[in-house]
Amino acid sequence: MVMWDRNVIKNDISEKLINMFRNQLANGEIRAFLIEERDKGMRKEEMLAILEGCRAHAQNETEEDRILDMMDFVSGFCSSFARIYDFDYFDGISRTFSTEGNRQFEAIGAFWDELSAIYGRDKLRGLGYNWTENSMEYVIGLKQGIIEGANCSVKIPDMGWSLVEGRTDQLAQIYEKIYQEGSLKYEIERFNDDGKCSILYYR
Repeated sequence: MVMWDRNVIKNDISEKLINMFRNQLANGEIRAFLIEERDKGMRKEEMLAILEGCRAHAQNETEEDRILDMMDFVSGFCSSFARIYDFDYFDGISRTFSTEGNRQFEAIGAFWDELSAIYGRDKLRGLGYNWTENSMEYVIGLKQGIIEGANCSVKIPDMGWSLVEGRTDQLAQIYEKIYQEGSLKYEIERFNDDGKCSILYYR
């Protein structure tokens, strides 16, 4: 498979898309082109960034609306048959933590504190996955872009997640309620300095 080279052809893809919209190619043709780039290795966030850049070159409202339609196909805000991605990637810095005696909560908290001091808590998100009898893996990455020192890329589902929001000081109670309904495959956590948190989880 030919892999998509971010540094060499990103501008070329953007120019091709601008011309496609300007020449009023059908949405189906543009969608097919985007699927080809997906299959070459383009990430969803990269595709969205390119389409967002195309908006700056839109010559009228109709052209911008068509670009926004394509962004909906990429982000998944559309009918399931029109979606370009049914998966996503979570990139970040990965560490393995012991779950014996629930000691992972304190250790992951320290992990968050370490990276929050560099990037700010509001700019980060954390992924828990791959639970075993005595351990779990946890990845912290940026909400936008790739964190420096990223050593892990986890392929995760793009649909089927449930959301819970609350406060960080109630995290144990939140998870106790979540786990009453069964174990998880993935959890994505977001925290801010106001003490609020949100948890996306997938079974």
